[in-house]
Amino acid sequence: MEGALEGLAEALQPIAAAMLNGNLSASALVRVAKLAYVRAAIDSLNAEGRKKANVSRLSVVTGMTRKEIASYLLRKAPSVTAAPQKKQMEHRALKVLRAWTTDPRYKMVTGGVIDLPMNGHGRTFTSLVRSHGGDVTTTSVLRELERLRAVTRSKSGLLRVRPGGIRAQLRTSARFREFSRLLADFSETAAQVLVEREHPLYFEFKELEIATESQAARFKNVFGRRASLLLDGVEHWRSKDNGNTHLARGEHTRSSQRIGVGVYLVESQAGSGPRLRNR
Repeated sequence: MEGALEGLAEALQPIAAAMLNGNLSASALVRVAKLAYVRAAIDSLNAEGRKKANVSRLSVVTGMTRKEIASYLLRKAPSVTAAPQKKQMEHRALKVLRAWTTDPRYKMVTGGVIDLPMNGHGRTFTSLVRSHGGDVTTTSVLRELERLRAVTRSKSGLLRVRPGGIRAQLRTSARFREFSRLLADFSETAAQVLVEREHPLYFEFKELEIATESQAARFKNVFGRRASLLLDGVEHWRSKDNGNTHLARGEHTRSSQRIGVGVYLVESQAGSGPRLRNR
């Protein structure tokens, strides 16, 4: 058990670091962890076919007091309806901005972020939004990034990320919401190793040890490009599959389902050189 708890502490460390950067205390993490426990217990009991999880049963399952359980049940659950357009646009804008600084196709050989023309051939802001922004318009993304003071225009009309990086330009709350959303997506898939799932999602990773910085740079560039192309395929699927809605024999429509694919690179020290994982 100690080993498992140590591993969990290691997994929570990036969350704690993000909360520290957002000036959030340890007590805030404890509160949201308890809220998450209550919600997970409710979901678990509902899955068993119980119509309503009562306070006593939740107290037994979670190890929390009945008074604590009652206080968390009184809190309103976050709305499952669509978020306001402003927040949706903010998330899309953050996604585009993140891609601008990480997608190798929009970076110089030296690793710096390139300035982009709005339109034209090759690498443009329009192509960036088309690849990473989903079905929103280029103009709406640009307006949001300008509102967040994350992008400026040069005298020649090129768009550029403002000096100081993303962290210095965007509000802490916006960055933390985006981080939490990505973490929730990853955790949902990764947790399949702990619970049985009738139709598990694909999940695999490969890692290796690399001796030099130049080799590490090449690895990140090669697999970063491959990842970008893979994710571009999601947009291609969207545009192609939207026109192909015919049902196969015996197939029934179902409520809307969110589905997608995520790719990330991990880099950490192991011995004398960087340790890279492709997950």
